[in-house]
Amino acid sequence: MGFIACIVGISAHIKMGEFMKLVGEDNANKGSLVMIVTGAVCVCIAIISHLGAKHQSKWIIRFSTFFLFCVFITVMVAASTAVAYHGKIEQVFRAGMENSIKTANWDKTPNKIAPYTANAEMEVMSQLQKELKCCGLDNFQDWDVLSPHKFKHSVPVSCCIDEVCGKVENGVVEIDEDDGKFDTEFIYTKGCFAEVNDFVSSNVVAVLLGCYGLAVFQLVGMVFSICLHRAITAVSDYTYSAI
Repeated sequence: MGFIACIVGISAHIKMGEFMKLVGEDNANKGSLVMIVTGAVCVCIAIISHLGAKHQSKWIIRFSTFFLFCVFITVMVAASTAVAYHGKIEQVFRAGMENSIKTANWDKTPNKIAPYTANAEMEVMSQLQKELKCCGLDNFQDWDVLSPHKFKHSVPVSCCIDEVCGKVENGVVEIDEDDGKFDTEFIYTKGCFAEVNDFVSSNVVAVLLGCYGLAVFQLVGMVFSICLHRAITAVSDYTYSAI
């Protein structure tokens, strides 16, 4: 179970890694990291418990039972944190994506071959929009609304559906407007927020279920350890009395 917890934790951490850049380290979910660490600790405890049972050492079994209890408390705290985080996912990611769109830009460079390069926020949003096939927060016009001085009637090239994408200059696609309607033939129009929120929410739920599942096995392990300790004590007392 500890090994499975490590795999689930690593998988969730890798999947959510890029999305967590949108909200910053302070708001990043640590539940997956807790699962990885506790899973590794559980594997070590399992080995120690096996040695204690094999050699019928009461001290080793007491030691492993105590650590199982510590892991149980840690996992429950992590699960409670995941529950609290799950309730504010929408608020945290909306604020993070708004800030990323406002600060995303193409910086000038002295390189003539590549005169403009994406800053950190633009790199994150570009990767996000390409992978999820979306543009902006709720729709493509968010780039114009949230950052009008940089994207007036335009969007980043990462919003393009294909390589052919209308008027492109310095990483920005100009969108023609005719009678109040925008020409969106070559760009994605749906927003990224709904996609990101659903994806991260589902992964947080997976971490949450994994934490609670692991906690149940900690309880089972503690019960078995106590039973084994009592059995060894009974055998030792019987042997001592017989002698």
